[in-house]
This record gives sequence, structure tokens and C-alpha cells, in this order.
Amino acid sequence: MTYMEPENLSHFDFLGVCKPGGLAILQAEEPEDAFICADGVEERMADQAIVIEAVLAAFQ
Repeated sequence: MTYMEPENLSHFDFLGVCKPGGLAILQAEEPEDAFICADGVEERMADQAIVIEAVLAAFQ
């Protein structure tokens, strides 16, 4: 088993990508949580791809 802790990932990167307008909603309703959507859809998807590749490689 390999332990992996990519430097550019954070705890909330496991969540699905934010919906359009998600950042604005968080900023209005839960401003302290707005960082969850601050990176945008493309960056979250790229971060998740790193994890998916590592998991798939572990099972090969």
C-alpha cells in the first residue's frame, strides 16, 4: 500500500465539482466556506484526476 499526500490537494477536493453559481451562493450564505469552490471546476477536476490515477495504479 502506498501513502499519498499531494501538496496541491486539500481535504475538500474529494467533493464533487461546484455547480455554476456555487461560489456566489457560498459567499452570500456561508462566507467562511467559500474557499471550497474558490478553485473552480477545472482545477477540482484536475485534482480529482490525480487521485483517480493513483487509485487505479494501486489496483493494477
